[in-house]
Amino acid sequence: MKYYRNTRSSCQDTSEIIIGKRLRRELGDINSLAQSIEDVGLLHPIVIRPNNRLIAGLRRLKACKDVLGWTKIPVTIVRGLQEAEKVLRAQQMENTCRKDLLPSEMVDRVDDLIEMESSKAMKRRKGGKKVSGSKGQSAAIAAKMEGISEPTYRKAKYIKERARKSKKIKPLLDEMDNKPLHTSRIDPIYQKAKRMEEGKPVEKTPLEEMEAAYTLCIRQFKRLKKLKGDWDKLIEGVSKRDREKFHAPFHTRLVTFIAEIEIALGY
Repeated sequence: MKYYRNTRSSCQDTSEIIIGKRLRRELGDINSLAQSIEDVGLLHPIVIRPNNRLIAGLRRLKACKDVLGWTKIPVTIVRGLQEAEKVLRAQQMENTCRKDLLPSEMVDRVDDLIEMESSKAMKRRKGGKKVSGSKGQSAAIAAKMEGISEPTYRKAKYIKERARKSKKIKPLLDEMDNKPLHTSRIDPIYQKAKRMEEGKPVEKTPLEEMEAAYTLCIRQFKRLKKLKGDWDKLIEGVSKRDREKFHAPFHTRLVTFIAEIEIALGY
């Protein structure tokens, strides 16, 4: 039985690992993973908390326990976000057999990491020790560890929680899990979930579309004005001749455009 290369890790009975209800909707090809472990050993121990709750490595655990028949498995025990971040980052960089988490699974992973950090903070408080940071900061750090932003995590979590309560929203969870998770994909699904929960039509009315487009234009216009201010500062050191040659035509059009927009908006 080939265990692992990292001799610093300890072993734990496979029957004592607590999987919980979260983690992994789809396990993928476990047999191929088991064959890889049989050939070269378990290169990365599974990651657990001090209470034996699994943080990462469900596929490895299933391959070793169910396919290979291992009764013990190498584990790395993490007690907080900093430890977890180092371990998970190293595994993600080196693991070629890794199956990416579904967005809903990613939400569960972030939730587990936040819960672990909260438990650690509670113990420190009971021991009279100072606790730095907040739950919001823990969420941002945990989300970043999974390669997503905190707002994206919050929106994905909203969709998953609402899908559990409503059969109407359930298809949106499947839509979210259909592709990798990032802000540009999650936001439309998130907006649909909110509208469905509020009893509104999923598709926006023409008036709502215009209002959204108007809001976007205002935001972009303010950004344009800021960029123009930055540009004006940048060309202050440019000679008058070069400024007229390279910058004057565009600058004139830009000033005129901004003035016309401001008049239209009543600024």
